[in-house]
Amino acid sequence: MSGKGWHLWQDKKATWQTEDIYLTLEEARKSPVIVPTAGWDILTSAQALPVQVPGTAEEYLQTQSGPEGDITGVTWWSRTMDIPVLKKGQKVFLNFGSIRSRAEIFINQRLVDYQIVDNVPFETDITPYIKSGEQVQLAVRITDAGGNHDWRDYRTIPWGDKMLPPGHGFGGITGKVSMKVCNSVYVADIYMQNTPQITTANAILTLQNEKGKTAKQDLRITVYEWRNKEKIVYSKEIKGISLNKGMNELKIPVSAPDAKLWSVDDPNLYVCEVELSEGQNWVDKDSRRFGFRWFEASGIGDDAVFRLNGKRIMLRSAISWSFWPVNGIFPSEELAERQIRIAKELGLNMLNFHRFIGNTDVMNYADELGLLYFEEPGGFRLDVRQPFMNAVLHEKVIRMVKRDRSHPCLVIYNMMNESGNAAPEKLELEIQAMKDMRVLDPSRLILRTSAWAKGDDIEDQAKIHIRPYDEKVYWSGWYDYHRAGGPAVWNEGLYKGPDDYYNDTRISVKLYSLVRKGLYHHLLVWKRIKKIWKNITIKDGMAESFYVGMMNSINSWMLNS
Repeated sequence: MSGKGWHLWQDKKATWQTEDIYLTLEEARKSPVIVPTAGWDILTSAQALPVQVPGTAEEYLQTQSGPEGDITGVTWWSRTMDIPVLKKGQKVFLNFGSIRSRAEIFINQRLVDYQIVDNVPFETDITPYIKSGEQVQLAVRITDAGGNHDWRDYRTIPWGDKMLPPGHGFGGITGKVSMKVCNSVYVADIYMQNTPQITTANAILTLQNEKGKTAKQDLRITVYEWRNKEKIVYSKEIKGISLNKGMNELKIPVSAPDAKLWSVDDPNLYVCEVELSEGQNWVDKDSRRFGFRWFEASGIGDDAVFRLNGKRIMLRSAISWSFWPVNGIFPSEELAERQIRIAKELGLNMLNFHRFIGNTDVMNYADELGLLYFEEPGGFRLDVRQPFMNAVLHEKVIRMVKRDRSHPCLVIYNMMNESGNAAPEKLELEIQAMKDMRVLDPSRLILRTSAWAKGDDIEDQAKIHIRPYDEKVYWSGWYDYHRAGGPAVWNEGLYKGPDDYYNDTRISVKLYSLVRKGLYHHLLVWKRIKKIWKNITIKDGMAESFYVGMMNSINSWMLNS
């Protein structure tokens, strides 16, 4: 359901500022349903603009460039939708990759879902609101309450007597949309959990039983090479699994000693396919792509290093604030691939989703091309005075983990960038969110914050982290201190000699992160800029002059040192 076929209408008369906001559909239904101020027919009139989804209001409606032309308020996104002929007991779901910042979803003018958690996926059961084989109207009322247009992710967004978390100031249906038809027993989720036994991954299956009674199912699990289904490395059949009513979780260790490992140099990928059947009758099938790999921090307290698949790795990273051309907030497939490819061409082996949540298309290409990722949810600024906002943020990180935990490229979660010390009550909320994330994904390093570690041998909040397959919350062992100067990241004044330079450290027993150290990065960028520069005919822009001048200086210094 992504792509063409949608229509967009801006409801300029909507008084959204005075509307209450809610965490759940049940709460929202206690208030009168909001309808288009010009009536429902406006959505199918000539005043509705043909658009594509994903999309943002700014992409289609903004007339003044820059933040000054930002569009806030209500837009309606609508289309017709053909419901397939359904068998008895089948259910129909709508899956949204993401929205921003509030979505009220209608089927034939009936409210079927309400979402206030932005930039993460959600699923809507529309079975009670549709009939087999009919055509229905889907309408999504999006409200954009504002947001930031720069790197800062700490400015909360007021709405009535509540606050929304900080976020990029673009409104729309910002992720892909699809319809899914399921039988009464179906595969709801597959999580491929990496382990230190590198060629063993746990297939953690969520199986949903909506029959209203216990159901017995046969299960077959098959793991094969991505793009080569004939190359099977693991298969298993389990007969007569008893599934209780509702959600069931099943853990199957997948041992594949002949599997090729995923790494930044050889990003080998596999597919885990799960099939359910009842006797001779097929019931459901789903799959998840993943890679066999293990990322860890070893030698903490002695000689701390990062290792990927047992080999030491020096992480060379850069940050991305996830502002994208055309729509502002998500990349095209072409740009997603290009970001990963160019990062590798520059000699990087990692990128950071910095102050904004990761994008699925970007991670898919990172999986395919071989690039590690460090992910922040963005705007994770809890406030004990704002329980509504705290609940939104907690739900956001939970959905983020569920969405991203099978990507081999993703190795570190970080709750927030450059946070200072928190008061005890706030710190308790932050650590609880980390613990809840760990329950969903115990296989990754989870950091409280990036930057401002204090001292080598003391415990402090900037070092709080949780290690893979370890329930303990550590207050030391991770050391991160941001070193960026400005406006240039590196200049000659930062280096006075081999024993006196800005990024010097003697720390060897902790994981030490030199964030934003720029010399190596600039030398790699210089090679690329020289190639690009030859093809540019206009060379008088301010940014071009600054960077080329800086690169010439660095090049001269390196040649003459």
